[in-house]
Amino acid sequence: MKHPVLSLLMLVLLITPGIPYAQNDVIYPTAVNRAFYFDISPPLRDIVPIPPEMADRTWKTGVVKNFLGLRKPDTSAVVDAVAQRFMGKWIASGIGVNINGIGNINGVMPPDTDGDVGPNHYFQMINLSFQIFNKNGTSLYGPAANSTIWNGFPGPWSGTNDGDPVVLYDEYANRWVASQFALPNYPNGPFWELVAVSTTPDPTGSWYRYAFQFADMPDYPKLGVWHNAYLLTVNRFSSGSTTYKGVGVYALERSKMLAGDPNAAIISFTFGASAEPYSMLPADADGIAPPANEPAYFAYKKDPNKLVIYKMNIDWTNTAASTLQQDVSLTVASYSSNISGIPQPGTTRKLDAITDRLMFRLQYRNFGTHASMVTNHTVSVNGTAGVRWYEVRKTSTTPWSLYQQGTYSPDNHNRWMGSVAMDEFGNIALGYSVSSSTVYPSIRYTGRMANDPLGQMTIQETEIVAGGGSQTGGLVGNGRWGDYSAMTVDPSAPATFWFTTEYMQTTSSQGWKTRIASFSFDAVFMANLSVSANPICQGDSTQLNANPTGGTGIYSYYWTSNPPGFTATRPNPWVKPEDTTTYICRIISGADTIYDSLTVYVNHPPVVLAGADSTVCEGPIQLAGQALNASAVSWSTLGDGAFTVTSIPNPVYFPGLQDINNGQVQLVFSAFALPPCQDTVYDTLTITISPKPAANAGPDTLICFWEIPYQFNAQVSGYSALEWTTSGDGYFDDPSSPTARYFPGEGDKQALGVVLKLTAVPLIPCSDTAVDQMTLLLDPCVGIEESLNSSTSVIIEPNPNQGQFRLSLDNSIKGDVILSIVNGQGKEVYQETLAAERLRQYPISLSGASSGTYLLKLVQGKAQITRKLVIQ
Repeated sequence: MKHPVLSLLMLVLLITPGIPYAQNDVIYPTAVNRAFYFDISPPLRDIVPIPPEMADRTWKTGVVKNFLGLRKPDTSAVVDAVAQRFMGKWIASGIGVNINGIGNINGVMPPDTDGDVGPNHYFQMINLSFQIFNKNGTSLYGPAANSTIWNGFPGPWSGTNDGDPVVLYDEYANRWVASQFALPNYPNGPFWELVAVSTTPDPTGSWYRYAFQFADMPDYPKLGVWHNAYLLTVNRFSSGSTTYKGVGVYALERSKMLAGDPNAAIISFTFGASAEPYSMLPADADGIAPPANEPAYFAYKKDPNKLVIYKMNIDWTNTAASTLQQDVSLTVASYSSNISGIPQPGTTRKLDAITDRLMFRLQYRNFGTHASMVTNHTVSVNGTAGVRWYEVRKTSTTPWSLYQQGTYSPDNHNRWMGSVAMDEFGNIALGYSVSSSTVYPSIRYTGRMANDPLGQMTIQETEIVAGGGSQTGGLVGNGRWGDYSAMTVDPSAPATFWFTTEYMQTTSSQGWKTRIASFSFDAVFMANLSVSANPICQGDSTQLNANPTGGTGIYSYYWTSNPPGFTATRPNPWVKPEDTTTYICRIISGADTIYDSLTVYVNHPPVVLAGADSTVCEGPIQLAGQALNASAVSWSTLGDGAFTVTSIPNPVYFPGLQDINNGQVQLVFSAFALPPCQDTVYDTLTITISPKPAANAGPDTLICFWEIPYQFNAQVSGYSALEWTTSGDGYFDDPSSPTARYFPGEGDKQALGVVLKLTAVPLIPCSDTAVDQMTLLLDPCVGIEESLNSSTSVIIEPNPNQGQFRLSLDNSIKGDVILSIVNGQGKEVYQETLAAERLRQYPISLSGASSGTYLLKLVQGKAQITRKLVIQ
């Protein structure tokens, strides 16, 4: 469904390329738009996967160059005061799942490896394909081209598969979010960010699909989940010239996207090319949801020693009041971003380090007493790449501050392309790529426990997969690598991390592969929360369960909820939430206290709107149904028409003959509840159909002067008004009547004919008029009755007829008579000499004659008798 702009704010911002705001300015939205298009997909499991195929993305390497860094890195020699030059000594629990993800089946580089884990699935997206696994590592769907998710989603983006994907699990809604950009006319706009939200927890089910329009190319898009929005950041490049235009920061209306509302809005903030922020990351929340009034956060780094955090206050009631503002600029240990490239064994070709930006994700976690965010970027430690990581903290009364930082670089091998995450116990896992002149590009991880010495990765480095070759391909400079990786935390096993990134199995130009691995750190004290049924239908109950392990074995339980209103001190209370609710359990065992949470998802009954009753003109009808909280929709008709497709909100309906003859049709729009609910609701739409006008003025006709005026009996339908017009100088007695009479003028008689036109004006809302015309031939019929005996009897039986009739004359006519029959165009179609001895009755046959009015003439010398003959 296409929507107009909701509101355009701050016109001066819309017509300028961007403003270099002062650092502490309050920034208001540059625009607020609705989604350009929306639909509901069929279940993904029922869609035949679009096979991945080789693709050309060299345009991005050659033109955008986002991997080269638009912010020149600091080149000074800096001593990294927080460099960790030793390995951790603690041994982790070990690796669980360890499988190959998607390889380079599209012939592109880099893969932009990304993935996330849910309660039952792992979903990996790369350039330009995706694959869905169960948590044992068994493939459930794919690999398939990313465009499969948007297959049948009509628009300018149709057929594109341009990449830069991000997939996230939204644990507060138990849904999945997948995205990639579409650049159908690159380098010219408009451009699109395609975002899909699963309608259920199962990513192989149906999806709500949205397209958001951008005037500038939205490169390097990154998504984050927040409690009241999906957060998006991009680096903007001008349409046509691909000149850098600055950072874009956006909020997508999460509540409406989860409900399948086509009116979901996007709030836009943009910085100019000269502004300081660059390649910002949005916060991506895990665990307990942020407080209801908590602003959304974004961060970027500024060489050589700044970590800058912005906050966005989002107001969906009055979007113009939303703001973006720098929150804090934190001073961190000085670092150098000066890395010429990552070496590999057996080749002079290096890999790109991408040192100019923070690496995905900026993970947020709410611990109740405080909130933490962790992120990382690549730095130089004596010329070797290491991973600088940060944890920042805030409380309800204190702003963000640097809690700990470190640079993991325990030896002379390069570690880069990191991703970091924190579990609900405060343990941190860091995954990354490793390479050097003696180590092929490989994948490893390390980590730390919550109570370990600050700034140290104390978990022994573990290899997920060892590389077996080098990457030798690339257009210019260093070979593309990354551009990002993803460390995520299992929401149903909160001490388990999942990591995905790329590696090289054998030496080749660009034969990279990806890996997916899970691992956990030993936790002494765990809550092990579960719920008996989830999701539930509105009005149903479910039981919470806490089954702690570790600690002293004696536990005290303190349950609360968000939204507030529930408390309990039992390990397994029953709850009956009206809306989706997060339940927080604080468990005390001896001197130790832990917090854990789970979310009970409440599915509301579907809401469906077929649209307002309307009157339309006969022809195809574009429908615009709306459905919220629906797993699927269906259209049906009480008439005999047909839909282009019944399973989307906005198909086209083609009325049948019965519909048109009845003058209206009733359509039924049904919506089916999200599982496990069984509700089906429907709304009806009555469409009144105005027929298109039709006009038939009648056949061309010949009349004698003595038959004037000519009486019409036109056949007209579907009209609001009629008008007769003449090409001559006669007049109609009632030019708006189908049975008007026409009085030829003297000019018509002299011309022996006139063209008469009938125009039918359509009924509202039709717009096309109907026009027909006929030629009225005029004959003086000279000598009728006057040159013959006035008592002459001429009888035509039958008349009208179908070309077979009998002509009867009386005895007043003596001698031979010539019979001539002329059609409406004045052409003679029959002639016969009627012999005197036969003057009585004459059978006449006009086989094959078309219907119409003819002139029958009897001529004898200078005398003539004329009669009208009608053939049906």
